[in-house]
Amino acid sequence: MEATRVPAVTGWSITSDGKNYTATKDRELSDYQRRWGALAEVQARTVGELWVLCDAQTRLAERLALAEAQRAVRPS
Repeated sequence: MEATRVPAVTGWSITSDGKNYTATKDRELSDYQRRWGALAEVQARTVGELWVLCDAQTRLAERLALAEAQRAVRPS
């Protein structure tokens, strides 16, 4: 039986059970990021799907971090 090759995705740890991939973020999400929909783990059936999901979640987490930082800025 051939082993499933696990792809590398920056910022994510990837495992495979032979049928599906599970990706877990390497960095912890803030409460704010989780509240507004960022996921610390995604599951996919193909490498392409995995890449798209990881990329989407990375971008969402980045934008939410920017929004969260704006809460700390007080208008003059």
